[in-house]
Amino acid sequence: MADSTISTPENADSPAEVTETTAPESPIQANSTTEAPVAQPDEASQPIDDAADASEVAAEAEPVAESTAAPAPEPLETLKPEAPTASEPASAMAPATTWQPPTSTPRKRRRLIRRCILAALVAAYAAGGWFFSTHFTPRTMVDGVDASLMTSEQLSTALLTRSLTYEQHITGENGYDLTVKGSDMGLSFDGTKVAEEALARTTPALWLPSIFTPQNMLIDGNVTLDEEALSGIIQKATETYNAEAEPPTNAKAHYDEESKQFVIDNEAVGTALDAAKISEQSAVAAKALKGDVILDDSALLQPAITRENDELVGAVKQANAALDLPLEVQADGKTIATIDRDLMSTWMAVKDDQKLDIFGVYKWIEDNPALIDAGNEDDDEHVWELDKQGTCDAIHEAMDNLTGGPVEIVRNCIETKPPVTPGAKERGRHIDINLTTQYVRFYDSDGKVIWESYCVTGGWDWEYQEMHYTPTGTFAIQTKETNRVLVGADRNGDNKPDYESFVYYWMPFLNYDYGLHDATWRYDDGFGGDVYTYYGSHGCVNLPYAKAEELFGLVNVGDPVYIHYSDDNGASWYGGNTSENEDTSTEEQPAEEQTAEETSSEDAVVETDESTETGEDVAAETEDE
Repeated sequence: MADSTISTPENADSPAEVTETTAPESPIQANSTTEAPVAQPDEASQPIDDAADASEVAAEAEPVAESTAAPAPEPLETLKPEAPTASEPASAMAPATTWQPPTSTPRKRRRLIRRCILAALVAAYAAGGWFFSTHFTPRTMVDGVDASLMTSEQLSTALLTRSLTYEQHITGENGYDLTVKGSDMGLSFDGTKVAEEALARTTPALWLPSIFTPQNMLIDGNVTLDEEALSGIIQKATETYNAEAEPPTNAKAHYDEESKQFVIDNEAVGTALDAAKISEQSAVAAKALKGDVILDDSALLQPAITRENDELVGAVKQANAALDLPLEVQADGKTIATIDRDLMSTWMAVKDDQKLDIFGVYKWIEDNPALIDAGNEDDDEHVWELDKQGTCDAIHEAMDNLTGGPVEIVRNCIETKPPVTPGAKERGRHIDINLTTQYVRFYDSDGKVIWESYCVTGGWDWEYQEMHYTPTGTFAIQTKETNRVLVGADRNGDNKPDYESFVYYWMPFLNYDYGLHDATWRYDDGFGGDVYTYYGSHGCVNLPYAKAEELFGLVNVGDPVYIHYSDDNGASWYGGNTSENEDTSTEEQPAEEQTAEETSSEDAVVETDESTETGEDVAAETEDE
């Protein structure tokens, strides 16, 4: 709508003439029924901030009742009207309403307040950022020291003071209590470096959020200590403590009588402490200058073996598998002993190294007479002895390898006997005397050797430089006598027998002059071998005392005696010392047909009253036969 201006002619008395002009209209419209709002320059460019402001603007901007096609008025500066001149009539200058100076609205006042507050906050935050660029924010801990509002220099002093007086107190359950001074552990500390590094980690621009968020800084690498010295102190204290503490218990296996199986017992943690773990926790705390170390269960000494240990589990499986094995001990294919589950369980244990230990077998063998007898049986040409360790090892191997039985006993040959005379077993009951091997065997009617021994037969006589032969051939036992004195011939013509020898057991087989008897005077030289070549008899068959005693109890009068030599292949032959009047045919001569007149007498047998004397006494009083 076009602005209207009231033009007042110089002659106030003439009627007013109203014309439209393009001149700016006065802020005060005369004789106007409506007033157009006056637009402020700053209001047109300001946004409406809230609902109240928007209502005020809407009220102020309501249009007057004019044509809507008129162009919008351009904003003009509101001017204070000049005072009326003297020539102007007062009635013409009087406005319809009284003029008031412009006033600010509530919206403007709020905006201004907000801007002032914002400016103050920005200034305060900037000041805080500047302050906390050299100070720590509240609720900041550095290596255990409260650094709130401190400068780096102040923190450095506080840290250094604490390090110089540092002590560490280590406590645990059950009375473990140890205090270690920083000087004892060789502790040193660079407080300046720690303070500077800690301040460098802060963010001054974010000081406000930091106030509400506690910070705990640990600056590593600035505390050094002698960890070896610290460990030594802790080790000594822990050993003293552990001497009265309960050690941990490893998992272990045992045989359960009810289930007939090996089972694993659980491990258990005691009250003993692990010095290495305590030293580790102590060193960490010392580097952080932490004064208290409270030990928990992690410092307890742990069992070395748990029930999940692979070796322990494997050993138990092996033991139970061995218990399921059928196990027999045999000798030459004949079962001597059967090992059942309960017996085997007493032989086994799982050792500390988690290996299956089989330890009771050797003792069982030693206490088993049936095994000893079976192992010590001799055959015709060998003397066997049970190899206890070898048999034990064989049983161990069957259990270790889970192969089971039967297990054959192990024997050692401790002596090789002379070869058996060919055909001796077919001769029936008889005494076989081999002059070549110097060995005597007594066969029963079933061909089994029931007695055997080395002997000494006739040999070279160094005094008379002649050979005393033992006759060869087939003879028979003529009698059995005890406590007799054998009297030799008088070859030197001194009217005295050449010898007198006391014997305990006398078993003649030819003319009562040649026979088998004990020879207690020969123990220093022994029997068998080549003894007969340098210390032979006068023709009798000399035997060890114990063997003569055994034979005396077994032999019967009339039992055949077969005396012969043998070659390298074991074949026997009589040789050239057959008695003059003896029938050398292969047929055996009945004992009752042999008389003293058939051979030349070499020994005479006389009774003696010294039957109660010992062999040693007789040997001292008589010559050797």
